[in-house]
Amino acid sequence: MTQVRGFTLIEVMVVLVIVAIMAGLVAGNLRPDPGRAVAAEAWRLARLAERLDREANLSGQVLALRWQPDGYRFLKRGDDGVWSDLASDSVFSPRRFDPPMHLTDSGEAVFVPDEEVAPQHWRLIGDGAEVAVQLSALGDAEVSLVGQGAL
Repeated sequence: MTQVRGFTLIEVMVVLVIVAIMAGLVAGNLRPDPGRAVAAEAWRLARLAERLDREANLSGQVLALRWQPDGYRFLKRGDDGVWSDLASDSVFSPRRFDPPMHLTDSGEAVFVPDEEVAPQHWRLIGDGAEVAVQLSALGDAEVSLVGQGAL
């Protein structure tokens, strides 16, 4: 008598369960996380504010970060006291948010060489996520989820 070789029903079921779990993990990672975009934009704002502070100190120029609910831009003050865009530098190009992402208010932070910056606090909201960015007087920024700790 010859013996038929193959898989048992239990072995097939275990393999199907493993494949289903793996498919679920992959599908979950492919789905965009709306809060991730808000957090990424908050980190970008934090790092650019820190860099602008350092740039003001290194270049000896008075620089500013001006923000509105729909975005922000970087400025430099000329010798005549007139503000102009710092857009010639690709790092400091103006930034517009894709709706519904927005900042909660408008304002301006001025970075004067060898002086402390006025502490700033921004809230970035979008797609059900709210992220806070705090800039210290020393020009260091911290990002945190509102109601939670640092990111």
